[in-house]
Amino acid sequence: MKEMVRENISRKEAECPHCGVLPSNWFLDLLQKLRTAYGKPLHFTSMYRCSVYNRRLKGYRYSVHMVNIANAAYGGTDIRIGRYHNRKRWVVYTLALKLGFNNLEVCDRHIHIGRVPDHHPGYNKIIWGISK
Repeated sequence: MKEMVRENISRKEAECPHCGVLPSNWFLDLLQKLRTAYGKPLHFTSMYRCSVYNRRLKGYRYSVHMVNIANAAYGGTDIRIGRYHNRKRWVVYTLALKLGFNNLEVCDRHIHIGRVPDHHPGYNKIIWGISK
């Protein structure tokens, strides 16, 4: 049976595959609010990453996935969304903005949502791209 860290978020979805560290409880609570507001399953594919794992993936050196501040709802995650599910992409994007996410990347097969402090290079950035 899956170990759950929130009602609809498994430990495997949330933790860093390299070191097992989880995002802050506040960030997990915010993601659960997103999932509850959406009302259907969301597949989180890449949540917290330590710097070692982020380098292994050749991730951005200031990746929002690496932001993990105790007692703050900061962090990032990717959500798998099929290539032809534009309505789902739009609804998740809109809900994320309403919940205060301030770092978004909308791609053809996923959407990245993040929340960072105002001094982070990714603050208030919205990117349109193509999934790797």
